Amino acid sequence: AKAAPSMAGLDLAKVVSRTEVQTWTQTEWKLGRGYGTQTAPKFHVVAYDFGVKHNILRMLAERGCKVTVVPAQTPASEVFGLEPD
Repeated sequence: AKAAPSMAGLDLAKVVSRTEVQTWTQTEWKLGRGYGTQTAPKFHVVAYDFGVKHNILRMLAERGCKVTVVPAQTPASEVFGLEPD
């Protein structure tokens, strides 16, 4: 570990973040049915992608959220324009 290069100052979010806005509709996996699809959202959540886990997005969709995932570098003004709850 001591021989590893320093990570100081690296912006790793740029490496793991998606590059475009995405609407996430996949819900949790259920035995015998597999993954579901969000069809009747009650809330709108915008999630910044700093390496977000897909299962967290599935859990939000399962609980009635329309989930919009944005790249890590997205300005807050753009996110407010998406009108999240």
